[in-house]
Amino acid sequence: MPNKTTFYATTPLMKITRCYSIFRRLPVFITLIAAIFSGAFSLNASAKKPRPNPVMKTATVFQFSTLPALSLGLYDGEMTFGALLKHGDFGVGTFDALDGEMILLDGKAWRVRADGVVSRVAKEETTPFAVVTRFAPEQTQKVANIEYSMLLQRLSTMLRTPNLPHAIRVRGMFSRLKVRSVPRQSKPYRALSEVVKTQSVFEWKN
Repeated sequence: MPNKTTFYATTPLMKITRCYSIFRRLPVFITLIAAIFSGAFSLNASAKKPRPNPVMKTATVFQFSTLPALSLGLYDGEMTFGALLKHGDFGVGTFDALDGEMILLDGKAWRVRADGVVSRVAKEETTPFAVVTRFAPEQTQKVANIEYSMLLQRLSTMLRTPNLPHAIRVRGMFSRLKVRSVPRQSKPYRALSEVVKTQSVFEWKN
């Protein structure tokens, strides 16, 4: 149960850019990317209902490769992070050979490896899959002492439509977080469904 939580949400990300390859201990990261591409929102202690914006602006999602391709085992990195950062400052993805989870936050890329170690990412490193955008919140709300189920309900009221992608950022102090990551893979690559069977799961308590 977090003490204070702030939700940031962007407008629906209606314009999508896709690029295919050849087919293709921080305070618990107190800023948690709760959902990515599912507009930009923010939640404050007042817990007021968000005021609807009569003008629906659009943003751009840049996606490198596709999730089906990643699911089949296409883990070779084909785009550098230096190139990826030109398309956004907020997002998620992975690394060459599926070497951990990627979090792009405030224009800085971080890697969470299977051993739980969090580190910055060099611009020369590569990714086989990533989804990023330029995060510009249009709604902000603050709440206190909210459970996860209540969080999901609140977020659903902030979405203008469930049928468009949105970028959502949740920031706060949390009593507990459950996170996961996957180990680096070797060729021949296994399908993602097999890899996640050996993923690492961590529970961090504050």
